[in-house]
Amino acid sequence: ESGNMIGNVTYDGAANGQAYSFFEEWNFTDSSPGRSNIGEESLDYNKIKITEFFPDPSGEDNQNMPNGEWIELYNEGNEDLDLLGFELKDNVGDEADVVITETAAESTIIKSREYLVIYANGVSGFLNNNGFEEIKLYDLNSNVVDSITYEGSDESVSWSLSEGKWQKSTP
Repeated sequence: ESGNMIGNVTYDGAANGQAYSFFEEWNFTDSSPGRSNIGEESLDYNKIKITEFFPDPSGEDNQNMPNGEWIELYNEGNEDLDLLGFELKDNVGDEADVVITETAAESTIIKSREYLVIYANGVSGFLNNNGFEEIKLYDLNSNVVDSITYEGSDESVSWSLSEGKWQKSTP
């Protein structure tokens, strides 16, 4: 307020997609806007797995939660992870179909050894009901965290990963 400088940072040449972040010292890191820099580099998002999805609910597929399409994720790791801003895409187009926010899920935090359901909430045509389909989960740096493929769906039936195999089941 009085015009006194309270801090400054000098750095040389960041790589594309890198941020200059402070945690005990300044380092170039993966970008993590809106997130803590503490320990971000040690978090293993590859522990997040797609374990169930509901591509053809009864009625309109693009209904808001809890009645529309959804994808269930499981955190098989030992740390709680924040998925805020992660994206789900299908095999059509390059744009994200669903961005994980608190409007797409009850929380953006997936606790260790627990599940989190992400709702499409009004997105039309995300989970295809006819022919080949692919679902990919991307982290904040556009890396694929997990992906699955499937073909054919039945109304009011989900696809579940059970004993290492994908099978149709009661949601």
